[in-house]
Amino acid sequence: MGLLESIKYAFIAYKEKIGEGMLYSIILSILNILWFIPIIGPIILAFIYPTVLRKIADEWKLSIDSMDTSETRKVALIVMAPMLILHIVLFGVIIDVLSHTFSGAKNSGALLTVLLSNITIIAICILIALVVSALFLYSFYALVLGKERRIVIDVKKSISIMIFGIILGVMGSILSMIVSVIPVIGSVIEMILYFLVFPVIGALAVLHYTRSL
Repeated sequence: MGLLESIKYAFIAYKEKIGEGMLYSIILSILNILWFIPIIGPIILAFIYPTVLRKIADEWKLSIDSMDTSETRKVALIVMAPMLILHIVLFGVIIDVLSHTFSGAKNSGALLTVLLSNITIIAICILIALVVSALFLYSFYALVLGKERRIVIDVKKSISIMIFGIILGVMGSILSMIVSVIPVIGSVIEMILYFLVFPVIGALAVLHYTRSL
């Protein structure tokens, strides 16, 4: 089953349960805010996000078997770990910049040096995040669905899911840009898509695609 079939399924599933779709989209949008809460955000997300995804899978009957909550949260923490490290690094960069600012190093050159000295660490964190996703992304979604009962490493399937997620993001961005040019109501429709449609559409598409692998 291909990418287009999963995307088509997600839109049809949303259309059949618009009320539930909007509700879960709002919940997912709220959870996305946790990404921006320093340090504790990813930890909280690792515990809550799998449960919400499982509720979505159950609502649209995508579940295969019961979810092993402890295993799912364990792999969620593994996937979130690089983001947690990145948060710590960024938090340190902000403190470093502020300390230089208030200590009198107000010229742009000094601040730029502080930022550049941390770029390597940030780049490494992002690279680690990609590697971890390549190892455990399939395991995470498969555990949510009950397709797997323990943590497994399947690089091919994980990369496939990662690419699928990127494609979904690009398609969503293109659709938003098209909608945004509509006079008067374009921005309103764009906000509706971002907060009431796209979040659950993306979740349904990825869950459906994972189930088919």
